Amino acid sequence: MVVQNFNVERPAYNQAAFDERHPKSVKQPQTRLQRLQKAAASAGKHVSSKFTRKNLARAATGLFPIIRWLPKYKVRQYLLTDIVAGLTVAVLMVPQGLGYAQIVSVPPIHGLYTTFFSFIIYSFMGTSKHLSVAPSAVIALMAGAAVFSIGRDMTLSNHTLVAHLNQLNDTWNATDASTESMPNELQVDDIPVELRIAISVTLAFLAGVIMLGMGVLRLGFITLYFSDTLTDGFVTGAALYIVTSQLKFLLGLHIPSFVGLLKLPHTWYAICSQLGHAEWPEIGIATSSIIILLVVKIFINQKFKLRIPIPVDFILVIVSTLLSYLLKFKENYHINIVETIPLGIPKPQLPTVHIVKELIVDAILIAVISFAFSISVAKNIAKKHNYKVEPNQELIAIGVSSAVCSFFRGFPLAGTLSGSLLQEGIGGKTQIVSATASVVVLSVLMYFGQYLETLPKAVLASIIVVAMRTSLMNYGKPIKLWKQSKIDFLVWMVAFIATVLTDVYLGLIIGIVFNLLTIVIRTQFSNGVILGNMPNTDLYRDIKHYEDAQEADGIKIFRYESDLNYVNKDFFVAKLIKLTGVDPKVEMTARLKAAKREKNAKAETETDNGKENSRDVIKVEAEKAANVSVLTPVTFRRFESNEAVDNFAFNNACAEDINRQNMSTLLDGGRLSQRHHLAKRRSFSLPTVRRRCCAATPQTSRNASQIDDPVVLDAIDKDESGVIFYAAEGKNPGDVPAIRKEINSATSIICDQSSASNQDDESSELRAADNIDSSRENQPDLPRRMTMVTLNVVGPSKTNYIVLDCSMLVHIDLAGAETLTTVYESYREIDVKVYLANCQLSLVKSLERMGFFEKVCRHHLFISIHDAILHCNEQQEFLSLVTHAQENFEC
Repeated sequence: MVVQNFNVERPAYNQAAFDERHPKSVKQPQTRLQRLQKAAASAGKHVSSKFTRKNLARAATGLFPIIRWLPKYKVRQYLLTDIVAGLTVAVLMVPQGLGYAQIVSVPPIHGLYTTFFSFIIYSFMGTSKHLSVAPSAVIALMAGAAVFSIGRDMTLSNHTLVAHLNQLNDTWNATDASTESMPNELQVDDIPVELRIAISVTLAFLAGVIMLGMGVLRLGFITLYFSDTLTDGFVTGAALYIVTSQLKFLLGLHIPSFVGLLKLPHTWYAICSQLGHAEWPEIGIATSSIIILLVVKIFINQKFKLRIPIPVDFILVIVSTLLSYLLKFKENYHINIVETIPLGIPKPQLPTVHIVKELIVDAILIAVISFAFSISVAKNIAKKHNYKVEPNQELIAIGVSSAVCSFFRGFPLAGTLSGSLLQEGIGGKTQIVSATASVVVLSVLMYFGQYLETLPKAVLASIIVVAMRTSLMNYGKPIKLWKQSKIDFLVWMVAFIATVLTDVYLGLIIGIVFNLLTIVIRTQFSNGVILGNMPNTDLYRDIKHYEDAQEADGIKIFRYESDLNYVNKDFFVAKLIKLTGVDPKVEMTARLKAAKREKNAKAETETDNGKENSRDVIKVEAEKAANVSVLTPVTFRRFESNEAVDNFAFNNACAEDINRQNMSTLLDGGRLSQRHHLAKRRSFSLPTVRRRCCAATPQTSRNASQIDDPVVLDAIDKDESGVIFYAAEGKNPGDVPAIRKEINSATSIICDQSSASNQDDESSELRAADNIDSSRENQPDLPRRMTMVTLNVVGPSKTNYIVLDCSMLVHIDLAGAETLTTVYESYREIDVKVYLANCQLSLVKSLERMGFFEKVCRHHLFISIHDAILHCNEQQEFLSLVTHAQENFEC
């Protein structure tokens, strides 16, 4: 494998330097009045442009896509295959429509009403060329559950609808519907037929209106919250309900209906307890029908991959109807048949508005699931044939279909997988297939429906059970999911078990909540990793996954693989502390204890030895490139001098705000300026205070490596202006410049005091020592050894720098920004610098709005991890020089 090498040379950028080198585009500021005027003009222009002839035509074609594709229809290429596909789909959907009506607990003819109107309306308004919108098994199951639950409650306890139902059916009187004549445990058949129809019709209307409203409001994205794993688990559980609901027709049993938790296991127990009363004629019809369907579908249509599959469902319906009529199944064998099927299309009627309140929750769930199934099937097929499906228009099309069906006594519907795959497999090209199928269904309604009255219900139940074989085969999917994703496995199992043990509605809600909960948990407990550098590259990878990834000494690179918000902020901090191994609270506590022990030891030493020279510790920050500071303690010994310092303290300054040119100017003066009061005293000591320091120029650092014998300061003096000078042993203040040359050749340190407020940091002046580039050869008379000052560099922690890789941090809220600020400040207290790298522009803007940079210097943001690491390495190189000088001093 040939690997291309690239050599890229550029400066190491932090965010501030990058923005200075490459300015951002800045919008001209506008007053509030100007913004309002601009918004009003834009709105007026937008409204006026919408009512042009072109836009009105575009709106019409968007609402009725048939206007767009019908003029371009290729009659010679598409018409024949579309007609054949339409006939085939119709002969499949007619028996399925009749069977799914049984699931809803309404007369079978209502399945044909739903099929006809859904076909004809979707052919005008749908954007999918292959989706077959008709009665669906899962949606029929949900509608049937609502029909039984609401109908049972109304029949037992609430009869305010009696008058209205009497208008729908004059033969049903209020006396028959009284609670006194009803048993305590109602079955589906005990609920009046007209009440069942009214509930299913109203449910279809509400679901259609909800989908229509979602389409107008462009809420098609809502189905993104339904994962495929959740849908598969729910459908698999629902398939058990569908098959169980048809067992009473397959076995000829009178199975009681149950409600509440564990109703499916209770139904199975009731079926098992009544197996001795099963009707053998119906068992024989069901068994033979299932065998015929499976043999033809699997071993003929599927095995030989017939272009036009054998319509075994339709053939079975015709043959069984004919046999039932000739052999008189009902009279001779007591087999349940479809019975009366009215001819024609019913007159349109308004839904029953009195029960809207009871059905609103069921309608919302049915609308969402109906659209989720439909758009999933449509998108999968559209992807194969390279065309686009518009989700919001699909919402409108399916919603209008459901609402219109409700006026003609239809029930809720959805896009069906079996019909859609059949249409695609035969070669259907456009929605002419649905239009053709609607003509076939209409002919059944107008002329041939009366011949289906002797159709055995066991045959319809067999068709439904065989249609569920695809869903029933999903029971092996959890094994595959366990190997691929444990989270998806849990989602599937929870959706399936909740559906089986509770109810289709409650199970769906539990599955949705658990699915969303997994997203929240994964966000809250996201992974964090430590990155290392891949040798000879600027790439950084997880050290656990790559053996070659190397961590830099004293530097930890931490990446949190999620957004940062109020939910996971505590976990972010805990993960950071765990992986970096640095806990600011523990470190600070240890330091306080160590300081206390040192103080006690010093007190004991002074008591034993009298007035010996004491040591006072101050903290010094050293920096090589004058960009970012590093905290380091330095120990000075007591001095004896003619000039002393009273109240020696340093003001704080933000070293990051000082560029190299400013640093050179500050260092060129050769003095350490002080604004504090200076008093003469024979002896003095430097008190222990916090320091932040900046390094000298790179040239000074290079000269430091050439010094053989470093020089140590012996005395401190000041001039008339109060500026402090250094003096060597045996030298007068006039020799100070020569001594400063030697000192600055080894190292140049600039100190300032650390304060609690960053605003004080930015406003205070930087105190600088001299930086004189003369070499030691020019000063041969300098003393080779001085003993009055000792430089002691102490590393407070093995980790001096933490780089936060923000490449995966896209969104952050106020709590997250405050957490970053707290992390920065807490680690600064223990002398550990925190840098941010790979920050997206949107993240930087969010941090600006939240006031993050009022507390954190912008120079702590770097363009990439590599830029931050180069900066840290420069600082560590300088600190190593300081340490080397200290070791030589001690020698």
